Amino acid sequence: MPKIAKRYKAYDDPNFNKIALVIGHICIQWSRVEDIVDSFIEIIASLEEGNISRSITSNIDIRNKIQTLKALAFQKKVSDSWFKDLNTLLDHIDNEIRPERNKYVHSHWFVPQGRLVRVSRRIKFKKPQAFQLNLTTEERLPVNIRDARRFCEKLDETFIDLFEFYRAYFWSPMNPKRPESDKNSDGP
Repeated sequence: MPKIAKRYKAYDDPNFNKIALVIGHICIQWSRVEDIVDSFIEIIASLEEGNISRSITSNIDIRNKIQTLKALAFQKKVSDSWFKDLNTLLDHIDNEIRPERNKYVHSHWFVPQGRLVRVSRRIKFKKPQAFQLNLTTEERLPVNIRDARRFCEKLDETFIDLFEFYRAYFWSPMNPKRPESDKNSDGP
């Protein structure tokens, strides 16, 4: 039987292992953000916890969840400034955090010449200075692990910020599910 040469495996590369670990953390942090959005929708819409609320939120993509949360928060706002700040945070999540997360999760990863590269494939038409329409289908960018870790930290900060808005709503008089024993206090 002929001897088969050992094949190169991506997970044998230390750079690949580092980015794989960070991408895993990005996925976990993103799921925390999505979970608090789901919980926020549940509490503002006064949905029954469990199967009822999950039947609704599990079938909505994150962009629609954000729009739903904005609409509900507008109708049941704790204050005008609370809603304004929440709306700004939700726009930040939808327009900046979500696309950045998608780049890490949905890109292709390579290590040519020992350098970590993220390859994003999508169709883009550009008009350079000569006004000739150009088509690009792939973008190759070198990736710095520190930048990926910083993004993971930004996701954690986003979760904490969103949780603070959730907490403010939970303890507000606008919340019909506010614990009975605490209806006369302003929370912890």
